Amino acid sequence: MMFERTWAATTCLALSAATFGAIDNLGADFSDVNNPNGVWRLEKNTDQQLFSIVQPDYYSNQTYQVAWADEPYPAQMHVPFWCRVTTLDMPFGPYDVALGDILMHGSVFSRTGATTTSAVWVSPVNGTADIAGSTWMIARRGRVMDWEIWRNNVKQTSGRLYEDGTNSRVNPFLFQNGSGGLFALTQPVAVGDRLELRFQSLDELPDMAGVNFEVASMAGVSTDVLAPVSEQVMLGTSSGGGNLASWANDDEDVRRVCKFIVPSATSPYLRVNLNFASTKLSPSRVILGVQARSTVVGAFKLRLSLQRKTDSAYIQVLEEALGATWRTYTSIPEGVLSDFVAPSGTMTERLEVFQTGPSAASIPCSEFDFADIKVSQ
Repeated sequence: MMFERTWAATTCLALSAATFGAIDNLGADFSDVNNPNGVWRLEKNTDQQLFSIVQPDYYSNQTYQVAWADEPYPAQMHVPFWCRVTTLDMPFGPYDVALGDILMHGSVFSRTGATTTSAVWVSPVNGTADIAGSTWMIARRGRVMDWEIWRNNVKQTSGRLYEDGTNSRVNPFLFQNGSGGLFALTQPVAVGDRLELRFQSLDELPDMAGVNFEVASMAGVSTDVLAPVSEQVMLGTSSGGGNLASWANDDEDVRRVCKFIVPSATSPYLRVNLNFASTKLSPSRVILGVQARSTVVGAFKLRLSLQRKTDSAYIQVLEEALGATWRTYTSIPEGVLSDFVAPSGTMTERLEVFQTGPSAASIPCSEFDFADIKVSQ
C-alpha cells in the first residue's frame, strides 16, 4: 500500500528517521470520519474551507467507496474529493491505482468556484519538519494538473503532472524532484504552522491523482535558513545582472556571472565565494541549496564546496552537470559539521562552473536564483 513509511528512503537526509519525534503519514492516518484528524486537514480551496461531508457510496454504484466530497458522482459538486481506495470498480476504469492508496480529484471552477484542493499538516511542535512523498495521475486521457507544497503562505516547491505515462504508481513524481529540490523539503516550523500539499487545476479538466504525503518532525531542533551576507566574485564578471540580494530568495531576481578570464584549461570560468552568518556553532545538519542554470546550451558542470574553518580548505560536496533549464541542486555535507562554522559563526560556500565541452556561445553565463544554507541544531 502507498501509505507505507517512506521518509528515510525518499529524502536521504542526514538525520535518521529515528532522530525524529513523530512521523505523520496521510495514508496511515487517513480518516473517513474526522476532518480535521489530528495533525491533518483536508481542504476544498485556498480559503481553508474544510471538507465536512462524507459520501458513503461516492461512485453511486453500490461499491460503497467512502469519500470526502460535497456530492456523490456524478452530481454537479462531486469534485474535488479525497478518499482511501477501497474498490477498483470505478467509472471509466481501469486506473493506475491500488487498494489502500490515497486518491484525490482536482477542483473544477465551473462546479465549485475553486481551482485548488489540499491536504495540510499542521505543526504540533516548535522545531524542524522534513517532508517526503510523491504523486501521480492515475488516468491516461491527456489532462494536466500541478502539485505544490506551501509553508504557510509561501510556495516552497512544485511540479506538473501529465497523463502521458511520464509518472505512474510504480514511478511517481517524487516531491524531492520538484522545482525546489530536496532543499525545499526541510522546513522550520512553529506550533500552528501549515505544510500544505496543494493541487492546482490549470483548466476545467483536472483529474485524479494518487498521493503519498508524510511529515517527520522533531521538537526542539531549530532550523535557520541563511542567505549570503557577502560575496566575492573571484573568476568571471558579475556585471551581467543582480547583486548580493539576488542570492537570497527563489524570486526570479537572479544573479548572473559570465565568463571573463580563465587562468588555465582546467580552471572554472566562474568562482564565487558566499559568506553566511550562523548562530548555530555545533549543527546537527547542514543543507546547501542552489538554484542555477546556464544561459546557453553547452557542456558545463557545477561544483559546490564548503570551507572547513579549521584549516581553510574547501571541501567539495557536489559536482553535477549544469544545464540550460532551472534546477535546484542540494547537498548535505557529512563529517564534523562544526568544522564548517567559524567561532564567529561565519560559513563560506564556494560555487564554481566549469566548461567541459562545446558551448553555443563563446562567452557563456550562469544564472542563480538563490544560494541558501539551512542549518539545524
